[in-house]
Amino acid sequence: MIIWRGNGIAIAGVVFGTALAANLLADRFGGPRYWDTHGWPLAASFAIDSVILLSINRAVSERQAQMAVEGAPVQTPPLVKKNDLFYIGFRWWAFILATLAALIVLFHWSPGPA
Repeated sequence: MIIWRGNGIAIAGVVFGTALAANLLADRFGGPRYWDTHGWPLAASFAIDSVILLSINRAVSERQAQMAVEGAPVQTPPLVKKNDLFYIGFRWWAFILATLAALIVLFHWSPGPA
């Protein structure tokens, strides 16, 4: 069961989309089974995911702050809508994926059988 709040489903969409694109590009330019034998395309995909998720987090945070300033009276605290997947927000997913990318490169891990 996938659990998300707000725009959190976008996290899964971004990760799946970039991994699929990296898989197709790696097999197209590297030859058949290149994706299975090399880990760097997945690491690059995770690094790109980190940048995209940080950008989305910043855009959503700025929009919520702007809406809170324009729409609410001064006395009430702004309501912040949560956007997360598995109770982990965009920013933390970006750090998790960047760490995974570094570990994949560091330990020469590949998605397929060695």
